[in-house]
Amino acid sequence: MLHAAGFSSANSITLNVVTGIASCIGSAVGFLLVGKLMRRHVGIYQETGVTLSLFALALVFGLGIAPHMAADGTIGAGVPAVLPWVVVALVSVFVFIKQSGTVNWILVSEIFPARIRGVAQGLAVGALWIMNAVVTFAFPVMIANLGAAWTYAVFGAINVVALVFYITVVPETKTSSLEEIEEQLQARFS
Repeated sequence: MLHAAGFSSANSITLNVVTGIASCIGSAVGFLLVGKLMRRHVGIYQETGVTLSLFALALVFGLGIAPHMAADGTIGAGVPAVLPWVVVALVSVFVFIKQSGTVNWILVSEIFPARIRGVAQGLAVGALWIMNAVVTFAFPVMIANLGAAWTYAVFGAINVVALVFYITVVPETKTSSLEEIEEQLQARFS
């Protein structure tokens, strides 16, 4: 991604340290947010931030970088020098926000009924890792076929759906016991 934004391969690898630091700080902030705020609100914050970051990346690539790309994918002259750094900043914000939304792991442990909790958690975590693999394999194919702007726009749209899901379906679990959560979800979906 950083290479596509105009950085050399060596600089792209070096700048990954910046996103790694953002990830570590985001995780620490996530632990604090989950302990202090309502879990549902943290999830909504995460999905909103990720969605906005993805759409911002789509705009930067679509309006600022893509017009200066050659057919072979190299960046030609004319790209404002600040745009690759804007990409670094947006990626860092994206990673920070994604990591600070550690609430997903807590919700997975709380929302399933006691009688199937272990199996359901295993299936949910397995599904998360399968989707991580799908994104990992689909991303380069999408970049090659759709371009960076449309790829980020597609992932942004997917996160809009996730945000709507959080707002409309995901319950607040911080203030209830596991038994109360089970009762509330049974009443809601029965």
